Amino acid sequence: EIRLSLVGSEMCIRDREGILKSKTKYIAIFYADGSTDPKDLVPMLNKIKYSDNQIIFGSRYEKNAGSYDDNFITRVGNFFFTFFGNIFFSLNISDILFTYIVAKKEAIDVLKLESDDYCLCVEIPLKAKKMNIKYSTHPCMERARIADKKKVKAFSDGLKILNYLIKNFLFKKEPYTKLQFNYYPIKVIKKEFFDFEIKIIPNLECEKLTRYTILLKNKKIKKNLFNG
Repeated sequence: EIRLSLVGSEMCIRDREGILKSKTKYIAIFYADGSTDPKDLVPMLNKIKYSDNQIIFGSRYEKNAGSYDDNFITRVGNFFFTFFGNIFFSLNISDILFTYIVAKKEAIDVLKLESDDYCLCVEIPLKAKKMNIKYSTHPCMERARIADKKKVKAFSDGLKILNYLIKNFLFKKEPYTKLQFNYYPIKVIKKEFFDFEIKIIPNLECEKLTRYTILLKNKKIKKNLFNG
């Protein structure tokens, strides 16, 4: 039995609150207006269970995918922002604004999401890319919504997203967190500092890792811990 927390509403702040309160191993951001099709949940989840993917992004712009809710303006806007993300951040995704996501809860937690608006849809893939969290996409058919009306404001929300992307491009940060240690190329920690060799440190709370310095709760441990 696989338990999956569904998180979703018309407001992104509710998505973040739902993620924080979820207790399951896997979570999904699922639209409350009915436009996300639940039949995609199992194949998206399988791409995590049977591979090393941590996050799966739904896409309306791949083969066997589409949308009954999109219009010309939102389609052009999505093409522009997806192109921007792929060129300047090497995201390699096909639909940056569709926040139909299935993921491991720990992978989303480590992103420390901050956006309370539509910037959330680009914050997730940008931070996942920066932290080397493995992700992929899955073709989805976005259904016509069965409740509520479209709340996104193409111009004002588009400007917010563009501003978020530009700020992240101009002021790049390289955060490393406890999940990151599973992917950072650590070789061997010198034995003279520890009683045994460590290649993965899953519970170490670090803000930044360099070759010679670990920042651990704002305290520098100035030792060369790594060979080579």
